Amino acid sequence: MSIETVQVIAEQSRIASRQLASASEFERNLALNRMAEALEAVKSQVFEVNALEVNKAKEAGQSDAMVKRLTIDEKTFQYMLSRLKKVAQGPDPLNRILSGHTNPAGLQVYKKSVPLGVIGIIYESRPNVTIDAAAL
Repeated sequence: MSIETVQVIAEQSRIASRQLASASEFERNLALNRMAEALEAVKSQVFEVNALEVNKAKEAGQSDAMVKRLTIDEKTFQYMLSRLKKVAQGPDPLNRILSGHTNPAGLQVYKKSVPLGVIGIIYESRPNVTIDAAAL
């Protein structure tokens, strides 16, 4: 992947993060559930591409441990789906008042949960981490 490609993805992600930040809880949960549906719809392609990647890793002499981490089996795939659904079913983490007080002048000061924005993640041979990161 080139630097230009990473920059384009980062810029697109920033735009998307602003749209998601203003989405309602219902819309965010709907997106998570649709992600699970979309992943389920391409299940056979995921397994096909993963098998190719696993074979490449083996041919490149990667260790058994690395190949195992790279492999998506039925259990891993179901875990990926369940993580998306679990996040959608959980309590909404946004816009919660975490703590606060009113000062003597009547000014209300509080700490509130807000969207994080864009987070870049670098990881090695863990395709299921993509789903975990996307869900969060």
